[in-house]
Amino acid sequence: MLQKIENKRRIIGKGCVLCRWAITISVILFIAVYQLGMKSSSAEVSFSPVEKSVISTEAPIASTEVKEMTTSAPLAQAEVILPESIPTPVKSEEAQVVTEEITIEEPVKEVARGPYLDGEAEGEGEGYGGPVKIRLSIKNGWIEEIIVEEAYGEDKPYLRDAKKIIPKVIEKQSTDLDAISGATTTCWAILDAVDMALMEKSK
Repeated sequence: MLQKIENKRRIIGKGCVLCRWAITISVILFIAVYQLGMKSSSAEVSFSPVEKSVISTEAPIASTEVKEMTTSAPLAQAEVILPESIPTPVKSEEAQVVTEEITIEEPVKEVARGPYLDGEAEGEGEGYGGPVKIRLSIKNGWIEEIIVEEAYGEDKPYLRDAKKIIPKVIEKQSTDLDAISGATTTCWAILDAVDMALMEKSK
């Protein structure tokens, strides 16, 4: 009985050893096949040196084509940007007529001339203390200026007041005025001298 049990153990032990060897061999074969498959796939993907050189030479050609395209683009843009020459407008006869009508100047109005001859004249009138002499100037026929040149016998305050009549004579262009109170005699002497000078310049 004991021998049968030992024989069975030996047989089972030998079977286990064979199974282990079979498993080990199958694993080794699987690894070898897997490595061979990887080597074959890498060989198919890798390129030969000749093919690499062909690829490297063809790449610059494509880049030159791109450069030609980029250089030709500004020329097309320049043709679009350049403005066309604008023709100078030709003035029509109607436009010229309108401008001529606008630039017509109005006639200059002539200033009416006064009743006296242009130039200077002198006159004299009898004052409170002696003769009073004046000189007047006429321009465009009108009295422009009156100056008392001599009045030695007149009191200075009276003479100063009497001279206030001179701007009124120039404004009215006439001696038909009232004498200034306080210097009546000297005032009448100035007006008489102006009348004498105007008689000389009457037309």
